[in-house]
Amino acid sequence: MKKIGILIIFVLLMAAITTAHAENKEGSFYLTPSVGGYFFEGNQDYKDNITLGLRAGYNFTEHFGTEFFCNLLESKFEDTDGVNRVYVAGIEGLYHFIPRGSFVPFLAIGIGAIHYTSGDPELQPSKFAVDYGAGVNFFITDDIAMRADVRHVLPLGNSSKYGDNPNDIHNDLLVTLGITFAFGGKKAIE
Repeated sequence: MKKIGILIIFVLLMAAITTAHAENKEGSFYLTPSVGGYFFEGNQDYKDNITLGLRAGYNFTEHFGTEFFCNLLESKFEDTDGVNRVYVAGIEGLYHFIPRGSFVPFLAIGIGAIHYTSGDPELQPSKFAVDYGAGVNFFITDDIAMRADVRHVLPLGNSSKYGDNPNDIHNDLLVTLGITFAFGGKKAIE
């Protein structure tokens, strides 16, 4: 166990040394596979669960970018035994603070949709959704970063056949960790 701890410290020190010149690059494309948790508002009758996701984006400048995202999770509706799939997808705009360093925090705002499936065709609604949140990239190398995100997802709309929830706006939370792989782009001239 002690050897693993020493190895982790060594890897982190090497990452800190090699990321001295890492940054969010203008004109770069990136892919971020992720895993995390999706937490439903309590009155939606869905169970919170682990989510798998993918984000694909482009940085127009070192500060501004856009990305497409999709997440999938399985959940149970009410007290049923059947498993439902929930798909969340959309597009976001990002603003990166301090883009010329290894630690790049950002804000995000976006629009999209959420789709709930079940064995009953009457219980398969799709809803428009908006989201906002924040995240951070920690560059390990020039083109690889560890990424953490948190989003407040607001599914909009309601129908009486989708449970007992009378609300038109819901408050869900999406929290993910991922690894970003960047391609191309140019470094800023200092």
